[in-house]
Amino acid sequence: GNGVSEAFRPGEKAPALTVVVSDWEGYNRAKDVNAIGPAAARHLKQKYKARIVGWSSQPLRTMPEVPDDYYHRIDTATLANIFQRATFTIKASMYDARSTAPVEAMACGTTTARAIHLGDDDLYHGYNCLRCGYDLDALVDIAEKLVMFPEYRARLEANGLEYRRQWLDWGFWMDKAEDVITEKILASG
Repeated sequence: GNGVSEAFRPGEKAPALTVVVSDWEGYNRAKDVNAIGPAAARHLKQKYKARIVGWSSQPLRTMPEVPDDYYHRIDTATLANIFQRATFTIKASMYDARSTAPVEAMACGTTTARAIHLGDDDLYHGYNCLRCGYDLDALVDIAEKLVMFPEYRARLEANGLEYRRQWLDWGFWMDKAEDVITEKILASG
């Protein structure tokens, strides 16, 4: 499971439609190799005048004209701040075991439009996010739902905060890890 740092907590939302694109640069075959996250952001910027914030561990190369702000090798405090202020997050990748970006956003009270083939066991479509397959048209569709239905988005955010409280707390996972370690030490005599 994922544990989420206490640095990620709800904050004040930006007044304008603000979309954060996590891992803007697809740097390996499991990530956003077709740049559908940036392409969906470009659509939202053109159609809805959304403010686009991108971040990645890689320098900006893909669609550099789209993001209003871009962070390369972002620090925890800045990442928490952009998730707190975001209307929602876009995260696209082919595969991900348990991506931390959507659950960090969730802990900040921000839901995610998630495009993925397989993975992200903490994200439940229609409960704490909107999910689709790794497909640009489907990603644009779910992102537009988050724009057009703020009451629905608010319910996803509330569910995400409850899910984080129950399952994404470091204390919950550290207690489990400590139990395993203690059991192994006692068994070894």
